[in-house]
Amino acid sequence: MIDKIPKVFISYSWTTPKHIQWVIDLATRLCNHGVDVVIDKWNLKEGQDKYAFMEQMVNDDGIDRVLIICDKAYAEKANSRKGGVGEETAIITSEVYNKVYQDKFIPIVTEMDDDGKPYLPTYLKSRIYINMSDETYFEREYEKLLRDIFDRPLYQKPSIGKPPEWLFDEKAQHYKTRDAVKQLKDAQYRNPSRINWLISYYADAFCEELDQYRLNYETLKDKDFDDIIVENIEKLKIMRDSYIEFLNIVSQNFDTIGDNIALFFEQIYNYSLESQKQIQSELEFDHFRFLIWEMFLFTIVYFLHYERYEDIKEMVNRTYFLKGNNYHLESCSFVKFNQYIRSLDEIRNNRLNLKKYSVAADILISREYRPIFSKKNIVEADIILCQLSYIWNEVLDSNKYEKIWFPSTYIYGGENNVTTWSKLISRKFCEKIKDLLKSKNIDEIRIRAKEYDFGYNVKYNFAFNHAPSICQVIRPDDIGTKP
Repeated sequence: MIDKIPKVFISYSWTTPKHIQWVIDLATRLCNHGVDVVIDKWNLKEGQDKYAFMEQMVNDDGIDRVLIICDKAYAEKANSRKGGVGEETAIITSEVYNKVYQDKFIPIVTEMDDDGKPYLPTYLKSRIYINMSDETYFEREYEKLLRDIFDRPLYQKPSIGKPPEWLFDEKAQHYKTRDAVKQLKDAQYRNPSRINWLISYYADAFCEELDQYRLNYETLKDKDFDDIIVENIEKLKIMRDSYIEFLNIVSQNFDTIGDNIALFFEQIYNYSLESQKQIQSELEFDHFRFLIWEMFLFTIVYFLHYERYEDIKEMVNRTYFLKGNNYHLESCSFVKFNQYIRSLDEIRNNRLNLKKYSVAADILISREYRPIFSKKNIVEADIILCQLSYIWNEVLDSNKYEKIWFPSTYIYGGENNVTTWSKLISRKFCEKIKDLLKSKNIDEIRIRAKEYDFGYNVKYNFAFNHAPSICQVIRPDDIGTKP
């Protein structure tokens, strides 16, 4: 809705009856589109002083725009100061030159000379004009005029965002990952064959830059451990955002990238747990555990948003070889990327008496990265990963928590509000997602939903709300019942 109706005055020459009618038609159309138009044919009555009327219109603060209809006759009369046009010109010229930034006056050209140049009064030669001299682009120019009057330009300056955080990070350096991202962007168009190599190059650069955030005794001096973890989680947001940019570029160049991304997570997980600056505490890696958990979750959000279900399947249906407590490789499922972060959920929660179900989940939700990585989408991806952990890890006993992806953000979502599961009512959607649900057809999707219905079991201790399974969002018998 608009605050006020814009008001315009039209200045023109009585060149011919046809030209006068053209001006009246334009004025009529503007009125129909919400503009209050003042024109001599409508507003100047017998007995009124036409020169006083023109001067009033040009100088009236209530007139938002003065439309100057420029044809050959208007230009000639304006330049020679003849008649009413000459009188208006004297007034307008003073207004224009005394107010350098005056945008009140809009020249509208309706006629060109033999050289294709617009007929414009001398004082308007440098002004940008609306060109209505040709019917072939009249509609385009009319829209431009209307946008100008309502101050709704087609191209609007975006709001000023925040500068990249790395600009103000005096200690950490991110040259290599930024360079890898730049090369990936360039390779999209110049040399796509390099992209596979650049994916590995980015992963190596990412790992190298993680070293800057390893903890040592100096960083812990006179500080609480959980404060250090929180500070570093905030600093690592730069790494997360770099990864999102990387993910977006790579996704645009491959039909499936799940395998590449899975290998990336395997690499950075193992590298982050290396003990080159170890202070002999399992908590010293908690900020890395948070980052990996967040990035994995954001990856699923991204793939869900773009319906890349084959990529999600590749991420959840594989064996990862990850370092265990003794730094030996162990075969693991994707659930390993979602670890309990004791420095936050136990130490910090108790020390500050925060009374949070999960401090880590609270921090993660606060770091939503809109529009794709919104709170709603994060919660949905978290719940979906929980369901997929039941299906792909074949968890029939809800007590086998080491095989379950616990959706710690579920408490920030609405009850049973999982759009993806709601869409299962569509046969077409079932066809898209069946492989991800380890099914060959709709009947098998219904079977999986019933077989891996975890009911009310996935929730925090003493919590009222619980994470919903497929069956709590849609009845299995309703799956695939609509086109």
